[in-house]
Amino acid sequence: MITLNKRKSGVITLILALLCVFFASCKNQRPQANLHSQDDNGYIPTAADMLSLDISSEQAFIYDLDDNCIVYLKGNDRVVYPASTVKLLTALYALSVMDPDTVITAGDELELVAEDSSIAYIKKGHRLSLEMLIAGMLIPSGNDAAYVLAAGVGRHLLNSPHAAPREAISTFVNGMNDYAANIGLCGSHFISPDGYELGTNYSTLEDIAIISRLASENSIIMNYAGIHSTDVVYESGQKNTWINTNLLLDPESDFYSPTVSGLKTG
Repeated sequence: MITLNKRKSGVITLILALLCVFFASCKNQRPQANLHSQDDNGYIPTAADMLSLDISSEQAFIYDLDDNCIVYLKGNDRVVYPASTVKLLTALYALSVMDPDTVITAGDELELVAEDSSIAYIKKGHRLSLEMLIAGMLIPSGNDAAYVLAAGVGRHLLNSPHAAPREAISTFVNGMNDYAANIGLCGSHFISPDGYELGTNYSTLEDIAIISRLASENSIIMNYAGIHSTDVVYESGQKNTWINTNLLLDPESDFYSPTVSGLKTG
């Protein structure tokens, strides 16, 4: 879960409670954020101490957007299996390639979506803009939206509107991994646009901090990251209501927090 708190001093918080294995850090291979020194328990003095944090999760970070630094880091020596938080990177990469108003038609790539996935209820033949597909990934966490987006962008990259779904998706994911390296990620690898495959999509807390910071600076992503629910009309005319899977945004939920404005649950 990546949360962006509403306050003058922007803070991104990620908390993960996952089964982890040891993962070697590659700090010396990429540009680093301003990472304050930390003690042996993962606590970083000053800001973290003032917050009096007591986080039981195995992995967590807090990133101060104003000061561009990590103020709390725990479990960075372990792999993170990012699940649907991968959709933030999917959105960032797609927006670096294609205009958000570009209309994409859903096709056979929908057959690649896992049966137990969270979905945005997109069907073959539906037409949605790239921006609406991003909304479909970020609000109902639609794996179908992720695959339709990836296939559309992949076909654009191949300059082949009729490319087979697997070829188009593979082209997109390969490009996304190159994009990840270009923005400074060095402990991550992704094989799908939705993050569904745990154990094969992997990352580190510092890499996810980079993704989260860039996502928080993107106006299109932030336009949808904090929406609890919305009514949508596809370019092809179908109507739908999307409800956010992030219970921190649901006023009726026991987990609701009025200070949270995104970013993404896993």
